[in-house]
Amino acid sequence: MARVLIVDDSVVARKNLHQILTELGHAVVGEAENGAQAFLQYGRLKPNIATMDVSMPGMSGGDTVAKILASYPDAKIIVVSALSDRQVIIDALGKGARHFLIKPIAAEKLAEVIGIVLSQKFSRDQHTQMVNKLREKYTSESKNLEKAIEVNPPFKLEERDGVVLVSIFPHITISNVEVLTHELEQFLIQPEPKMIINFADTEKLSLELLMEIEKLIKTVESQRGRVKAICNNKQFFALISEAEYAGQLPFLSSTLKCFAK
Repeated sequence: MARVLIVDDSVVARKNLHQILTELGHAVVGEAENGAQAFLQYGRLKPNIATMDVSMPGMSGGDTVAKILASYPDAKIIVVSALSDRQVIIDALGKGARHFLIKPIAAEKLAEVIGIVLSQKFSRDQHTQMVNKLREKYTSESKNLEKAIEVNPPFKLEERDGVVLVSIFPHITISNVEVLTHELEQFLIQPEPKMIINFADTEKLSLELLMEIEKLIKTVESQRGRVKAICNNKQFFALISEAEYAGQLPFLSSTLKCFAK
């Protein structure tokens, strides 16, 4: 059994990971929603393992890894990414993370990675050599590594007074929506869930992608829950209101409100 610190700015993601870890027999000794909290919690709790989301506002997951390792060089940190961008993971590994996981997280994979990190005979020199080889392989097309590893999260989850706020950003993809749905699983099984979907300034999304979001709204409605969708872009609102879209997106089109001036 490992004592685990969970670091993620999404309360829903933390709840899901907490449940999986508990079911695997590990003890979650603390949670943090940003890098500053993570550093303080790590120093106070001294966990065996820390899971670190790489996409957080303020101090990134990679920078948090570096800060923790500077004070606690034996820290065992597993970075978690909802992105398929290898460069983000390589950056965090280069800063000292021991291993990585890609969302959605399967219990079997999490158990495997924790087992490896706890039992491995860690060699910093070998780790550095491995990271350098990965850098050479995946950064050959980019002269600016810092630009290559910028993280632009496709969505953000927050919970406020029992209401889950889902912020959707323009570069979201179908696979991102699948991850989003996975992270919302525990929320969706609650009785009468409440959710707000904020498209913000998004101008256009594909019909295929919107239909996946439609399924999400329908699931909440089927649980006798309530969904509000809002946007700040008149073009997006007009798109959803078009007959072609509205006919295939009855839940989204009926709940979407536009607050553009």
